[in-house]
Amino acid sequence: METADSKNTGIKSYDRIILHPINGVLAQSEKRQQMQGMPSVSLVIGSRVYQTRDLSGGYRRPKWNDIFECEIRDTTLIRVVLWDFDDCGKPTTIGEGSISGNDIKSKGKDCFWVEIFDSTKKKVAKVLFDGEYVSADKPGKSTMNTGYIGYSQGGATYPQIN
Repeated sequence: METADSKNTGIKSYDRIILHPINGVLAQSEKRQQMQGMPSVSLVIGSRVYQTRDLSGGYRRPKWNDIFECEIRDTTLIRVVLWDFDDCGKPTTIGEGSISGNDIKSKGKDCFWVEIFDSTKKKVAKVLFDGEYVSADKPGKSTMNTGYIGYSQGGATYPQIN
Protein backbone atom coordinates (compact mmCIF):
# COMPACT_ATOMS: atom_id res chain seq x y z
CA MET A 1 0.00 0.00 0.00
CA GLU A 2 1.28 3.45 -0.84
CA THR A 3 0.96 6.29 1.60
CA ALA A 4 1.66 10.01 1.13
CA ASP A 5 5.14 9.53 2.61
CA SER A 6 5.89 6.51 0.44
CA LYS A 7 4.99 8.42 -2.74
CA ASN A 8 7.63 11.01 -1.82
CA THR A 9 10.32 8.49 -0.84
CA GLY A 10 9.51 5.64 -3.22
CA ILE A 11 9.30 3.27 -0.25
CA LYS A 12 6.13 1.24 0.02
CA SER A 13 4.50 0.80 3.38
CA TYR A 14 3.15 -2.67 4.08
CA ASP A 15 0.87 -4.01 6.75
CA ARG A 16 2.58 -5.59 9.74
CA ILE A 17 1.90 -8.54 11.95
CA ILE A 18 3.24 -9.08 15.41
CA LEU A 19 3.50 -12.75 16.34
CA HIS A 20 4.33 -14.25 19.70
CA PRO A 21 4.64 -18.05 19.74
CA ILE A 22 3.48 -18.68 23.32
CA ASN A 23 3.70 -22.43 23.77
CA GLY A 24 3.41 -25.76 22.05
CA VAL A 25 1.83 -29.12 22.74
CA LEU A 26 3.67 -32.08 21.19
CA ALA A 27 2.47 -35.64 20.70
CA GLN A 28 4.65 -38.31 22.26
CA SER A 29 6.70 -40.48 19.91
CA GLU A 30 9.81 -42.63 20.07
CA LYS A 31 11.67 -40.40 17.61
CA ARG A 32 10.88 -37.25 19.59
CA GLN A 33 12.00 -38.89 22.83
CA GLN A 34 15.51 -39.00 21.31
CA MET A 35 15.60 -35.23 20.78
CA GLN A 36 17.98 -33.29 23.01
CA GLY A 37 16.20 -30.21 24.23
CA MET A 38 13.19 -28.04 23.88
CA PRO A 39 11.80 -27.51 20.40
CA SER A 40 12.21 -24.18 18.67
CA VAL A 41 9.86 -22.44 16.24
CA SER A 42 11.00 -20.84 13.02
CA LEU A 43 8.64 -18.53 11.16
CA VAL A 44 9.41 -18.46 7.45
CA ILE A 45 8.04 -15.49 5.54
CA GLY A 46 9.37 -15.42 1.99
CA SER A 47 13.15 -15.44 2.32
CA ARG A 48 13.10 -14.20 5.92
CA VAL A 49 13.39 -16.59 8.86
CA TYR A 50 12.50 -15.63 12.44
CA GLN A 51 13.55 -18.09 15.13
CA THR A 52 12.69 -18.54 18.79
CA ARG A 53 15.22 -19.15 21.49
CA ASP A 54 14.79 -22.14 23.79
CA LEU A 55 13.08 -20.96 26.93
CA SER A 56 11.21 -23.27 29.30
CA GLY A 57 8.42 -25.76 29.74
CA GLY A 58 10.06 -29.05 28.84
CA TYR A 59 9.88 -31.06 25.66
CA ARG A 60 6.17 -31.89 25.47
CA ARG A 61 4.98 -28.37 26.43
CA PRO A 62 7.66 -25.88 25.38
CA LYS A 63 7.18 -22.16 26.04
CA TRP A 64 8.81 -19.24 24.26
CA ASN A 65 9.09 -15.54 25.01
CA ASP A 66 10.01 -14.19 21.57
CA ILE A 67 7.90 -11.68 19.67
CA PHE A 68 8.39 -11.06 15.97
CA GLU A 69 7.25 -8.04 13.98
CA CYS A 70 7.01 -8.69 10.26
CA GLU A 71 5.87 -6.79 7.18
CA ILE A 72 3.32 -8.75 5.20
CA ARG A 73 0.67 -8.62 2.53
CA ASP A 74 -2.73 -10.35 2.71
CA THR A 75 -1.46 -13.12 0.45
CA THR A 76 1.69 -13.76 2.46
CA LEU A 77 1.96 -17.34 3.69
CA ILE A 78 3.73 -17.81 7.00
CA ARG A 79 5.31 -21.23 7.46
CA VAL A 80 5.63 -22.39 11.06
CA VAL A 81 8.47 -24.92 11.39
CA LEU A 82 8.87 -26.79 14.69
CA TRP A 83 12.30 -28.36 15.15
CA ASP A 84 14.85 -29.63 17.66
CA PHE A 85 18.31 -31.17 17.75
CA ASP A 86 18.46 -34.95 17.42
CA ASP A 87 20.61 -37.20 19.64
CA CYS A 88 23.66 -36.44 17.45
CA GLY A 89 23.18 -32.68 17.76
CA LYS A 90 21.85 -32.29 14.21
CA PRO A 91 18.90 -29.89 13.75
CA THR A 92 15.84 -31.92 12.77
CA THR A 93 12.42 -30.75 11.64
CA ILE A 94 9.60 -32.16 13.77
CA GLY A 95 6.92 -30.78 11.45
CA GLU A 96 5.38 -27.68 10.00
CA GLY A 97 2.15 -25.81 9.54
CA SER A 98 1.13 -22.48 8.07
CA ILE A 99 -1.18 -19.50 8.34
CA SER A 100 -1.87 -16.77 5.80
CA GLY A 101 -1.59 -13.04 6.29
CA ASN A 102 -5.28 -12.81 5.42
CA ASP A 103 -6.20 -15.24 8.23
CA ILE A 104 -4.25 -13.15 10.73
CA LYS A 105 -5.84 -9.97 9.35
CA SER A 106 -9.33 -11.42 9.87
CA LYS A 107 -8.45 -12.26 13.49
CA GLY A 108 -7.21 -8.73 14.25
CA LYS A 109 -5.60 -9.16 17.68
CA ASP A 110 -6.23 -12.64 18.98
CA CYS A 111 -4.70 -15.91 20.13
CA PHE A 112 -4.82 -18.86 17.74
CA TRP A 113 -3.40 -22.36 17.29
CA VAL A 114 -1.37 -23.51 14.28
CA GLU A 115 -1.41 -27.28 13.79
CA ILE A 116 1.94 -28.90 12.96
CA PHE A 117 2.18 -31.93 10.65
CA ASP A 118 5.14 -34.23 9.97
CA SER A 119 6.30 -35.23 6.48
CA THR A 120 3.62 -37.98 6.36
CA LYS A 121 0.90 -35.38 7.07
CA LYS A 122 0.32 -36.77 10.57
CA LYS A 123 -0.51 -34.13 13.19
CA VAL A 124 2.40 -34.09 15.65
CA ALA A 125 1.94 -30.82 17.54
CA LYS A 126 0.19 -27.50 17.76
CA VAL A 127 1.62 -24.07 18.58
CA LEU A 128 -0.33 -21.30 20.30
CA PHE A 129 0.30 -17.78 19.02
CA ASP A 130 -0.71 -14.36 20.21
CA GLY A 131 -1.00 -12.30 17.05
CA GLU A 132 -1.86 -8.80 16.03
CA TYR A 133 -2.46 -7.33 12.60
CA VAL A 134 -1.45 -3.67 12.16
CA SER A 135 -2.68 -1.99 8.97
CA ALA A 136 -0.42 0.38 7.05
CA ASP A 137 -3.54 2.56 6.67
CA LYS A 138 -3.61 3.09 10.42
CA PRO A 139 -0.01 3.34 11.55
CA GLY A 140 0.44 3.45 15.25
CA LYS A 141 1.68 1.62 18.22
CA SER A 142 0.78 -2.00 18.71
CA THR A 143 -1.26 -2.92 21.74
CA MET A 144 0.84 -6.03 22.28
CA ASN A 145 3.48 -5.97 25.00
CA THR A 146 6.48 -6.70 22.84
CA GLY A 147 9.06 -7.62 25.48
CA TYR A 148 11.89 -9.30 23.57
CA ILE A 149 11.59 -8.63 19.85
CA GLY A 150 13.32 -11.15 17.65
CA TYR A 151 14.68 -10.22 14.27
CA SER A 152 14.92 -11.98 10.97
CA GLN A 153 18.01 -14.08 10.62
CA GLY A 154 17.62 -14.21 6.84
CA GLY A 155 18.86 -17.21 4.88
CA ALA A 156 20.24 -20.20 6.75
CA THR A 157 19.22 -21.10 10.25
CA TYR A 158 18.72 -24.31 12.25
CA PRO A 159 17.50 -26.36 10.55
CA GLN A 160 18.20 -25.38 6.94
CA ILE A 161 14.79 -24.18 5.79
CA ASN A 162 14.03 -24.12 2.08
